[in-house]
Amino acid sequence: MKIDKALTEFLIFININENKSINTIKAYKNDLNKYIDFLKENNILNIEDVKKIDILNFLKNIENNNKNTINRQKSSIKSFHNFLEFKYEIENPAINIEVRKSELNLPIYANKEEMNDILNNFNLNDNKDYFHYALIVSLYGLGLRVHECSQLKINNIDFENKLAKITGKGNKIRLIPIPNKILKILSYYFNNIRNVYINKNSDKDLFFINHLGKKTTTKYIQVILKDKIQELNINKNLTPHKLRHTYATHLLENGADLRSIQELLGHSDIKTTQIYTHINKNTIKDKYLKAHPLANKKLK
Repeated sequence: MKIDKALTEFLIFININENKSINTIKAYKNDLNKYIDFLKENNILNIEDVKKIDILNFLKNIENNNKNTINRQKSSIKSFHNFLEFKYEIENPAINIEVRKSELNLPIYANKEEMNDILNNFNLNDNKDYFHYALIVSLYGLGLRVHECSQLKINNIDFENKLAKITGKGNKIRLIPIPNKILKILSYYFNNIRNVYINKNSDKDLFFINHLGKKTTTKYIQVILKDKIQELNINKNLTPHKLRHTYATHLLENGADLRSIQELLGHSDIKTTQIYTHINKNTIKDKYLKAHPLANKKLK
């Protein structure tokens, strides 16, 4: 089988049979294109001709990349050859390629004081600033991904039952309870500001319409947050996605269980959510060092 055809078959499989997200499929494709380009450069055109030494030579070729990137490449190659072995009984040259556990990079998040500073520094008497406030509140208060916020539809918000119905990665639907304070903010924006912004060319189904009557782009939301961070001199690279980390971390700090947080974030695997327990351990340690009478004293 030609290696290009093998890749096409694999991408179709993970899209249809495994229902991978668009971003995940794109990541696999990018990784495997580099691998296949290397094989072609070495005159390997058929997948049956790939040997373990070819994979090792490719990995040596990218050894200057960081460890997580190399591990991701290894994982993509193993998944690719595992699929071909399973479906076409092609000998698997990646079977003994070791994928080491990725280094744990704890996500950046805002502490409660920083989050309060952000939320308390909008002019709520100005329509445009209130609109920006509603966007940031939605990211932090509902744990939305930035594209979920940008694409939010009117029928996603159930004001009566205080629920947001969000379609996330892999078309997975999750229901997020909307706290009363956030409900009031969204309700005010919807009834008093959106009605001013909307025009005949607006997408009437969208919840968030900007001051020009157009869709609110993910870039627009990113710039709003970046400008606010700079305005307040907060020394953290807080992005919309990091407000999602903040949402999860604050829930955990205030007693929410990991399984509930998994459902609220729309994670398919609890392991993805477990990273927040590492953040929480650091928080507990910091609180102990500040609070315990013996923590900062030298024993005699």
